[in-house]
Amino acid sequence: MQRVIPKQILGFVRHYFSQKRFHYIELIEDLPSSLARRAGLKTYDRVIFLNGDNIENDTYEQLWYRFDTARHLPVQMLVCSPATYEYYTTNKKQFHLDLTTIQHLKPVYATSTSDSHTDIPAVSVDKKSFYAVRWENNGIVSTVSQSAVFKSPEYTHVNDVCFIETIGQYRKGQIIFKGLLL
Repeated sequence: MQRVIPKQILGFVRHYFSQKRFHYIELIEDLPSSLARRAGLKTYDRVIFLNGDNIENDTYEQLWYRFDTARHLPVQMLVCSPATYEYYTTNKKQFHLDLTTIQHLKPVYATSTSDSHTDIPAVSVDKKSFYAVRWENNGIVSTVSQSAVFKSPEYTHVNDVCFIETIGQYRKGQIIFKGLLL
């Protein structure tokens, strides 16, 4: 889920059940087209990973801090149903990002700059624009089409850090140049 502006809400409330030490979400009812709903999240989904980090042992305050300090970045979450969470914890199985049962959903992003109105479903794609991207972790620079970048082109700028689709996966990279094919 990608906000257009950092103060934009995602459409859910975070909760922490301290007796059993798990985080879960509750969708905000009066936001029927929120980023959270469009991303496929459901009320009571258990939050396991946030942007690649396992948050199962985080306190409520620690998770709040993670959300609050990364407001400019896309939000990538691994969630599961209450039944799946119960199965894994009862059987002492570990969650990890490489589980074969994980479904990777297409990213969603806001196309409005209001703090809560994110329900404009259309996303503009310009087939002539491209970006030079420096990939996180290895520093390699590649060119990608605008349509691969997980952020609306009107709000994508040089030096932005974005999630970018490459070969069916999403990688984080920094936009270092914007170009136009003539």
